[in-house]
Amino acid sequence: MKLFVVRHARSVPRGEWEGPDELRALSQRGRQDAEALARALAEEDEAPTRILSATPLRCQETLAPFAAAHGIPIQVADRLDRGEPMQRLLEVMPDPEEGPVVLCTHADVIGNLLDFFEL
Repeated sequence: MKLFVVRHARSVPRGEWEGPDELRALSQRGRQDAEALARALAEEDEAPTRILSATPLRCQETLAPFAAAHGIPIQVADRLDRGEPMQRLLEVMPDPEEGPVVLCTHADVIGNLLDFFEL
C-alpha cells in the first residue's frame, strides 16, 4: 500500500479570518498549490484510489481538485483532526492490501504519525 500524507495547502491567514476556524478556506496561493498537488498525484505510477481528509474545509479543499478530476469522493474523517489520540488516527489508516491512498491533515498530526512509526 502506498500512502501519500499531505499537509493542507495555505489557507486564509487566521488574522484575516473572522469565522470558525473549521471553515477557514484556502487562500489564492493555497488553491494554486492544491491544483499543483492534483497534477503531481495524477502523474504517480500508482495514483491514489481513495482520499481521506480531516474535517477542516482547508484540508478538503486541498484534495478537491484531484478528487474532482478523478471522480473519487473525499472521505472526511474527524480522526485526522488536531488533538485526536493516535489510536483514533490509526483506525482510519488504510489496510496494507489497499491501493494507494492520500490523506490530508495538519502538520502536528503528520509529525505525530511520523514519530509513531519512527520515520
